[in-house]
Amino acid sequence: MTGAAADINHQQYPDVFDSYWASSDINRLTEQCVLEGYPDGMFKPNRKVSRAEMAAMVVKGYNLDITSNANALTFKDVPYSHWAHDYISKGVAEDMIAGKTNDIFAPNENISRTEALTIMAKGINCPMDCTKADEILSRYKDGSSVPSWARRHVAKAIDNGALKHERNQDFIRPNDNTTRAEASAMLQGII
Repeated sequence: MTGAAADINHQQYPDVFDSYWASSDINRLTEQCVLEGYPDGMFKPNRKVSRAEMAAMVVKGYNLDITSNANALTFKDVPYSHWAHDYISKGVAEDMIAGKTNDIFAPNENISRTEALTIMAKGINCPMDCTKADEILSRYKDGSSVPSWARRHVAKAIDNGALKHERNQDFIRPNDNTTRAEASAMLQGII
């Protein structure tokens, strides 16, 4: 069926039921080839997102060409054979994500909601000043807990829809690790 809209209302993964809070976001991003499940066919929506997975999600989500930076990466812990090497390389080249140090990326480390929102915000081309950021973050009960280094980025992501699909609209939960379902809803809210 050429030109037809993707059917996002059917169950893509056996562990993401149609009634699941983020199922439409997960299904839509899967149809767009931004997300994929694990080799066992599961999506594992409550699993924490790794730094490598986040790099792949944002590079695919923002349709960045990975071929132009495939060999630029120099992290000791991300060999060329790593499944996310090209995504990490492109994400770093585009200044969307950074290594933990100059030579360590920590691809399997979990990513916090602050880090996820910051990374996603870096793909949004619009200004965010400190005054507007403070005003946006003040709407949340835990907005004051967003670290100073991330306040403008987190506010920019929120202002562009990153939390519009959240189950609890009162909290950012900046220090919690991001789940695959949460990252899917955040990214789908923005793109």
